[in-house]
Amino acid sequence: MVAGGVLLAIAGVASGELGHVHLNHVSFASVAAFVYLVLIGALVGYVAYIWLLHHVSVTAASTYAFVNPVVAVALGAIVLGEQVTLMTVVAAALIVGAVVVLLIGQARKSVPAITIEMPVRDVA
Repeated sequence: MVAGGVLLAIAGVASGELGHVHLNHVSFASVAAFVYLVLIGALVGYVAYIWLLHHVSVTAASTYAFVNPVVAVALGAIVLGEQVTLMTVVAAALIVGAVVVLLIGQARKSVPAITIEMPVRDVA
């Protein structure tokens, strides 16, 4: 994420976007939201993802990327009173349905075959 941020900053400066930045128009709420997203969204989110990788399958852990936007929309509606359209509800239902199908498909996988390990000296 750091490398991506640096590359995007370089691209922004190269394309002349630095001239559109007016620090006197940046509010405290904007800075606080940015710091919150960096600390909570990135660092805590990454730590939680690594924890998940150690406790559940990779497939189950990677579903966070699909479920997080649905949770964000729901929180926006509940906490901030944002409008949720029918299209948003349909999209959220499709996302949750896809995650359910993915997790059910993972649970139905057959038991892995037992492999017999042979010492290298017996193979050669």
